[in-house]
Amino acid sequence: MLNRELLERMRRGGGLIQMGRGEHLVEEDLMALIDEGHLAGASFDVLRQEPLPADHPYWQHPKLRITPHVASGATPHAVAAQLVQSVQELRDGQPLSFEVDPGTGY
Repeated sequence: MLNRELLERMRRGGGLIQMGRGEHLVEEDLMALIDEGHLAGASFDVLRQEPLPADHPYWQHPKLRITPHVASGATPHAVAAQLVQSVQELRDGQPLSFEVDPGTGY
């Protein structure tokens, strides 16, 4: 569904936030449009392959962000509580409880 033809309709310099199904996105088409400069980048909550291997190039790509595949299971209250906790941990110089660890696949 989310292929080159559709993604090219996005405004030049835009970015994609992918929170649907991994198989909905033609990742090769998206990456080509990013590499060509049509799109500025993308954020993934879901990918075709999960967990993404630790050595997958997406982890190191400067125009990609990967978040844990938990978007549909979080209530606004839970997200707000995690955000407050993260801000407090950052402020206090503590380790982040919700830090993403690519070594574990997320």
